Parts: sequence; structure tokens; C-alpha cells
Amino acid sequence: MANTVINTSTKSLLRVFEKRGYSADGILCSVAVNAESLLVPQARLEVAQMSEIWRRVYEQTDETIGLEAAAVLPIGAYGALDYLMLASSTLDEVFTILNRYYALVNSGAAISVQNHHNLVFIELCNPPETPPEHLKQ
Repeated sequence: MANTVINTSTKSLLRVFEKRGYSADGILCSVAVNAESLLVPQARLEVAQMSEIWRRVYEQTDETIGLEAAAVLPIGAYGALDYLMLASSTLDEVFTILNRYYALVNSGAAISVQNHHNLVFIELCNPPETPPEHLKQ
């Protein structure tokens, strides 16, 4: 089974891409993604499709488009994960939640949070071979 990611950030990227005057139709067609499927909130894309969309957008623009796409995402765009983090009383709680539930956003990656001498390191990495126990249920 292919790893998947919710369409939230990709949808935002394509909105910014089109706002800059480009057409996303050719990119979506080349990676076999139906534009209508992006209209469904929290719909999922294969990680390979998402990665290829981002790569092709970067080829036609520049890497700052990712920052612009992130800046226009509304609070709550990631659903319950956003709200869990917003309801946290400390950054440590935010990182704990992000670490625990990130696989719900992207099954093709994991978040590693490390505390070391009052510094926090956050790493996006490949997921473990088996999902954590709390996600198997």
C-alpha cells in the first residue's frame, strides 16, 4: 500500500501557483491527479504524487512559493491536529502531539522531536517500518 498525505498543503501550493499566473492542469494531469479530488477536504494523495507536484511547481517558480503557500493556510486547515496543538499549554505539548499524530497527516514521514541542553530539534524523517501502537487501532 502506498504512503499517503492529506492534500492540504498541496492544495494551498497550487492556489498560490495559479495566483502567480500559472496553470496547474498540466502538472496534475502528468501525475494522474484529478483536480476535482483536490476539492475534497482532507482527501489524500500518494506521497509520490505530492512530491512530484511540488517538484514541478518549484521547477517553474522558486522555493519561496512553499513559504507563500504555508503563509496562506488558515488555522484549522489540518483539522483536529491544528486544534490539538492550539489547545496545548506549552510548546513541549505541541511537539509531543505533532510527534504522536503526524502519521495521520503523512504516512510517508515521521516527526522526531529531540530535547538536548535546552534546545529542541525537530526532524522530518522516513517512518518506522511498523506504525506506532496507537495508530494500529
